[in-house]
Amino acid sequence: PEKPLLTGFQEDSSGFPADTPSAALLATSENLRAKIYLLFCSLGFQELPGLSAGDHVTLGIVRRYLDFKVGEVWNEICSELILDGVKPIRSDREALRSICKTSEETARRLMEDQTRILEEQEEEEIREEMLIYKEMKSRQKQQEIEAKSWDRYISRTSNYNILKEEKAQRKNYMESNLKHENAAADRPAKLFISHILAVENTGDQGPAGVDVTLARTSV
Repeated sequence: PEKPLLTGFQEDSSGFPADTPSAALLATSENLRAKIYLLFCSLGFQELPGLSAGDHVTLGIVRRYLDFKVGEVWNEICSELILDGVKPIRSDREALRSICKTSEETARRLMEDQTRILEEQEEEEIREEMLIYKEMKSRQKQQEIEAKSWDRYISRTSNYNILKEEKAQRKNYMESNLKHENAAADRPAKLFISHILAVENTGDQGPAGVDVTLARTSV
């Protein structure tokens, strides 16, 4: 958090006097960080497709690049003042301390955001892992059921006693169905009147004078 952008070049350049170029500024020509920051300033930092959790962690540093660079320059100013034996007045010391503290707090908040992103990614990976594990268990259970079904089929087709018992059961079932069919065939057909086909008048008095022809159907 105290030095979020520190590079090996800056470590080797530490202790330069005030009349030489700042290592924090010279570092901008030694890497592409400034150009990457300007590129994302043009593209934007939100709704960028295809980024992984690690990319979002890096993107947080890119977003805060300018804030970190400003804090880095002020830290170098404090170091150069000490090297040159300059003692700032109280108000200047408080201002420098406040600037450095703000930079550190920004870095710590970024670290918290990065930790949250990584934890969310880990939780998502665990959920996906559990889903795959659940599918594997379901597939294994289905395979066990199929294996048991196959074993039962093999035992039925290879064990003489089981085959004999199933043959007897089929024979009893067929005989039972045959008896039921024979019983149904032996029962006399029952008739019921479906509708009237014709009505004729014979000339006699009362009901005897009407001849009705009915349609009958057996059940």
